[in-house]
Formats: sequence, C-alpha cells, structure tokens
Amino acid sequence: MLRALAIVPLPVTILIISILCPTEFSLFIGGLRLPPNRLVLLVLLPIAIMRLMSSRSVKPKAFDFIFLTFGFMTLIVYTMHSGKDGLIYGGSVALECLVGYSIARAHVRTPEMLRQTLRVMLLTISIAALIALPEFLLCQNFTHDILRQLTGYHHPTAVQTRL
Repeated sequence: MLRALAIVPLPVTILIISILCPTEFSLFIGGLRLPPNRLVLLVLLPIAIMRLMSSRSVKPKAFDFIFLTFGFMTLIVYTMHSGKDGLIYGGSVALECLVGYSIARAHVRTPEMLRQTLRVMLLTISIAALIALPEFLLCQNFTHDILRQLTGYHHPTAVQTRL
C-alpha cells in the first residue's frame, strides 16, 4: 500500500482522503456550507487547470467535451426545475463532477497510476466501511455524535430502514 501512495500524485491522494472527512468539518461562508471535499476541490482546481494547460501531452479529446457538457447540463437542468435552490445544488454537483474529473485528467497519466489510484480508493472505501459497519449494525451514528460534541455543528442525520 505504501507503494500505491508513493505512485499516486499528492493532489489525487488529498482529494480521495478529503472525501472521508465528515460534514462536521465544513466551512461556513455566509449561508454556504463547504464540506472538506469541496474545499479541496476549490483549492486544487487552479493547479489542475494550470497543469492541463501547460502539458503538451494532454490534448482535448471528445470525452472531455462530453464531460464538460454533462456538467453544464446538470447545472442548467437543476436550475430550470428548482430555481435558486437548483442553482446551488446543481452548482455543487457540477463542481464535484468537473473539478474531480479535471484533477484526475491532469494528474493520473499512466495505467500504473490509475491502478494505484484505484488501490488507494479501495483502501479508503475499506476504512469507511469499517467505520460504518458498527453504526449500521447498532443503528447509532457514533461519528456524527462525537463530532457534534467537538465542533458544535449538528448535521441532520437519520438512520433509514430499507426493505
């Protein structure tokens, strides 16, 4: 696993780890809540853009335009159906989609990097599963309860029962 962490570019590793951070670590700016993963996306966006623009090996492909179109269509559709709330929600979905894609496109350049990135993702998913399993089995959100006491932020959570 250390080999995987050595091969995966640091921005990609930071982004993957930020996805595990709970919402209690969010930053509030005005009425906007920025969870850790969105903060990382906003910080890494200029780096990814500069890397994409300066790299001679990265040429725009058809799938780049398809992905860009998907992001903008998401924003437009959510705004058309929900107005201002749709703009906020659609903007966050488009941000996560387009910036995450841009970071991966700028930094993951070889099949070996992709394999090792998937290994790091598997590790983070396993960590998340180890945290979530006791919460699922005992129907108690331990992580949110502990972090609520530490940060003072109450994120609405409910244990959902499914058929």
